[in-house]
Amino acid sequence: MATESFYTESGTSPPTPAWHYTTMPRFESIQSTGRINRATTLIEKGERAAAWFTTSNNFEATALLGNGSRTLTLEEQCGLVAAVRIGVKVNRLDSYKTWKRNSKCSHRMQEALERVAIEAGSNPIRDWHISFTPISWVDWVCVEYSADGHNWLPMAEVQS
Repeated sequence: MATESFYTESGTSPPTPAWHYTTMPRFESIQSTGRINRATTLIEKGERAAAWFTTSNNFEATALLGNGSRTLTLEEQCGLVAAVRIGVKVNRLDSYKTWKRNSKCSHRMQEALERVAIEAGSNPIRDWHISFTPISWVDWVCVEYSADGHNWLPMAEVQS
Protein backbone atom coordinates (compact mmCIF):
# COMPACT_ATOMS: atom_id res chain seq x y z
CA MET A 1 0.00 0.00 0.00
CA ALA A 2 1.58 3.25 -1.07
CA THR A 3 1.03 6.19 1.26
CA GLU A 4 1.59 8.95 -1.28
CA SER A 5 -2.08 8.99 -2.37
CA PHE A 6 -3.16 9.77 1.20
CA TYR A 7 -1.27 13.05 1.01
CA THR A 8 -2.18 14.07 -2.54
CA GLU A 9 -5.71 12.82 -3.30
CA SER A 10 -7.73 15.34 -5.32
CA GLY A 11 -5.98 18.35 -3.79
CA THR A 12 -8.01 18.18 -0.58
CA SER A 13 -6.77 17.77 2.95
CA PRO A 14 -7.05 14.20 4.18
CA PRO A 15 -9.13 13.43 7.28
CA THR A 16 -7.21 13.39 10.54
CA PRO A 17 -6.35 9.78 11.31
CA ALA A 18 -6.18 8.06 14.64
CA TRP A 19 -2.55 7.11 15.22
CA HIS A 20 -1.09 3.87 16.51
CA TYR A 21 2.31 4.93 17.88
CA THR A 22 5.10 2.36 17.96
CA THR A 23 8.81 1.86 17.29
CA MET A 24 10.55 0.87 14.06
CA PRO A 25 11.31 -2.71 15.21
CA ARG A 26 7.70 -3.18 16.32
CA PHE A 27 6.47 -1.68 13.06
CA GLU A 28 8.57 -4.19 11.12
CA SER A 29 6.78 -6.95 13.04
CA ILE A 30 3.40 -5.31 12.39
CA GLN A 31 4.25 -4.96 8.70
CA SER A 32 5.29 -8.63 8.45
CA THR A 33 1.89 -9.75 9.75
CA GLY A 34 -0.02 -7.08 7.83
CA ARG A 35 -2.00 -5.98 10.87
CA ILE A 36 -1.94 -4.10 14.14
CA ASN A 37 -2.63 -6.72 16.77
CA ARG A 38 -4.32 -6.18 20.09
CA ALA A 39 -2.09 -5.52 23.10
CA THR A 40 -2.01 -8.60 25.32
CA THR A 41 0.53 -7.51 27.94
CA LEU A 42 -0.34 -5.56 31.06
CA ILE A 43 -4.00 -6.51 30.96
CA GLU A 44 -6.02 -8.10 33.74
CA LYS A 45 -7.23 -11.68 33.67
CA GLY A 46 -10.49 -11.77 31.70
CA GLU A 47 -9.95 -8.31 30.18
CA ARG A 48 -10.57 -7.97 26.44
CA ALA A 49 -7.39 -7.17 24.57
CA ALA A 50 -7.48 -4.06 22.38
CA ALA A 51 -5.33 -2.20 19.86
CA TRP A 52 -4.83 1.41 20.99
CA PHE A 53 -4.94 4.65 18.98
CA THR A 54 -4.99 8.40 19.58
CA THR A 55 -6.06 11.35 17.46
CA SER A 56 -3.32 13.43 19.07
CA ASN A 57 -0.49 14.41 16.73
CA ASN A 58 1.89 14.22 19.68
CA PHE A 59 3.65 10.93 20.36
CA GLU A 60 1.51 9.02 22.84
CA ALA A 61 3.43 9.06 26.13
CA THR A 62 1.85 5.79 27.28
CA ALA A 63 3.49 4.11 24.25
CA LEU A 64 7.00 4.95 25.44
CA LEU A 65 9.29 2.04 26.27
CA GLY A 66 10.55 1.24 29.75
CA ASN A 67 14.05 0.18 30.75
CA GLY A 68 13.04 -1.96 33.72
CA SER A 69 13.10 0.78 36.32
CA ARG A 70 11.39 3.70 34.59
CA THR A 71 9.78 4.84 31.36
CA LEU A 72 12.15 6.39 28.85
CA THR A 73 11.65 9.97 27.74
CA LEU A 74 10.72 10.50 24.09
CA GLU A 75 14.22 11.86 23.43
CA GLU A 76 15.86 8.81 25.05
CA GLN A 77 13.67 6.40 23.12
CA CYS A 78 14.27 8.15 19.79
CA GLY A 79 18.00 8.07 20.54
CA LEU A 80 17.72 4.27 20.50
CA VAL A 81 15.09 3.61 17.84
CA ALA A 82 12.98 5.58 15.35
CA ALA A 83 9.35 6.27 16.18
CA VAL A 84 6.60 5.14 13.81
CA ARG A 85 2.91 5.98 13.67
CA ILE A 86 0.28 4.20 11.63
CA GLY A 87 -2.80 6.24 10.69
CA VAL A 88 -6.22 4.59 10.64
CA LYS A 89 -9.59 6.14 9.83
CA VAL A 90 -11.30 7.04 13.11
CA ASN A 91 -14.63 5.62 11.90
CA ARG A 92 -12.97 2.17 11.82
CA LEU A 93 -12.41 2.36 15.59
CA ASP A 94 -14.39 2.39 18.82
CA SER A 95 -14.18 5.17 21.38
CA TYR A 96 -12.29 4.99 24.65
CA LYS A 97 -15.67 5.19 26.40
CA THR A 98 -16.69 2.00 24.56
CA TRP A 99 -13.51 0.33 25.84
CA LYS A 100 -14.35 1.40 29.39
CA ARG A 101 -17.83 -0.16 29.10
CA ASN A 102 -16.87 -3.36 27.27
CA SER A 103 -13.26 -4.22 28.13
CA LYS A 104 -13.96 -6.04 31.41
CA CYS A 105 -11.09 -4.05 32.89
CA SER A 106 -11.67 -3.19 36.56
CA HIS A 107 -12.71 0.36 37.44
CA ARG A 108 -9.61 0.60 39.64
CA MET A 109 -7.33 -0.16 36.68
CA GLN A 110 -9.30 2.16 34.36
CA GLU A 111 -8.86 5.01 36.84
CA ALA A 112 -5.14 4.23 37.23
CA LEU A 113 -4.66 4.17 33.44
CA GLU A 114 -6.43 7.51 33.05
CA ARG A 115 -4.44 9.07 35.90
CA VAL A 116 -1.08 7.94 34.44
CA ALA A 117 -2.12 9.08 30.95
CA ILE A 118 -3.24 12.52 32.11
CA GLU A 119 -0.06 12.96 34.18
CA ALA A 120 1.93 12.13 31.01
CA GLY A 121 0.03 14.77 29.00
CA SER A 122 -2.53 12.59 27.23
CA ASN A 123 -6.28 13.17 27.06
CA PRO A 124 -7.86 9.69 26.94
CA ILE A 125 -11.50 10.83 26.86
CA ARG A 126 -10.97 13.19 23.92
CA ASP A 127 -8.23 11.43 21.95
CA TRP A 128 -8.11 7.70 22.57
CA HIS A 129 -9.73 5.07 20.36
CA ILE A 130 -9.50 1.30 20.37
CA SER A 131 -10.28 -1.81 18.39
CA PHE A 132 -11.13 -5.15 19.94
CA THR A 133 -10.08 -6.77 16.66
CA PRO A 134 -6.75 -6.53 14.78
CA ILE A 135 -6.54 -3.73 12.21
CA SER A 136 -5.50 -5.00 8.77
CA TRP A 137 -3.16 -2.95 6.58
CA VAL A 138 -6.08 -2.35 4.20
CA ASP A 139 -7.52 -0.03 6.89
CA TRP A 140 -4.30 1.99 7.21
CA VAL A 141 -4.37 5.41 5.58
CA CYS A 142 -0.71 6.33 6.12
CA VAL A 143 2.48 5.41 7.92
CA GLU A 144 5.01 7.96 9.12
CA TYR A 145 8.35 7.77 10.90
CA SER A 146 10.37 10.18 13.00
CA ALA A 147 13.91 10.24 14.31
CA ASP A 148 12.99 12.67 17.08
CA GLY A 149 9.31 11.94 17.80
CA HIS A 150 8.26 15.43 16.69
CA ASN A 151 8.99 15.79 12.97
CA TRP A 152 7.13 13.14 10.96
CA LEU A 153 7.87 12.00 7.41
CA PRO A 154 5.72 9.69 5.27
CA MET A 155 7.09 6.24 4.58
CA ALA A 156 7.04 5.63 0.81
CA GLU A 157 5.73 2.09 1.01
CA VAL A 158 4.01 0.38 3.94
CA GLN A 159 3.06 -2.93 2.36
CA SER A 160 4.45 -4.55 -0.76
